[in-house]
Amino acid sequence: MVNSKLILVEGLPGSGKSTTASITNDILKEINVDTKLFLEGNTEHPADYEGGSYFSKTEFDQLLQQYNEVQPIL
Repeated sequence: MVNSKLILVEGLPGSGKSTTASITNDILKEINVDTKLFLEGNTEHPADYEGGSYFSKTEFDQLLQQYNEVQPIL
């Protein structure tokens, strides 16, 4: 069984997210926690929805048809 945790660091551009994530990663490694650091733009990032998650035109058209009542929002 794998016991894993995901730590996300959110904030405004230039607020120190990458620095905070790197320091957190270093601290966890110092106490022998196996870590993986994913910075924004990394295609392997488990929560980078902007860069790694999308609908094809066909999928989006199907979504619009399926949820016609909220089509203007989508």
